[in-house]
Amino acid sequence: MHIFRVSFLNNGKVYQLHAQQVAQGDLYGFVSISDLLFDEHTAIVIDPAAGKSLQLSVASFMVGAIPEVQYETDTYEVPPGARLYLFSDGVFEIGRDDFTLDSLADLFLEVSTSPKSRLEQVRKQIEDLQGSDEFGDDFTLLEIEFP
Repeated sequence: MHIFRVSFLNNGKVYQLHAQQVAQGDLYGFVSISDLLFDEHTAIVIDPAAGKSLQLSVASFMVGAIPEVQYETDTYEVPPGARLYLFSDGVFEIGRDDFTLDSLADLFLEVSTSPKSRLEQVRKQIEDLQGSDEFGDDFTLLEIEFP
């Protein structure tokens, strides 16, 4: 099985998608792209001591979803006291264009020095932003604190 990476430019932004089939379309000059594969893995590292955040994001496939896919690896040295946040897309895709991954990173930074449950604070603030305690998508949030 071949996996095609298709890059395109729209409104000044470059987008990528992955598909299993790319072929000449029925109309001259058109390309048919089918069997699309979607997945982007994102994590955010918060360094409360430095007051900084870092998005660790890679567009790739779920591990094991397609056995033939080769995965790139990367290494990041996590500073002492940092926190790694892993989350589903339902945490930041709340139906507001002004709430982005950068906004989520800022929210993690905002609660980073709190002695209270940081995850509960993040969930509550996102509920307030969307105006509901019901989420339209899955909401999974994991915090790993490094000594």
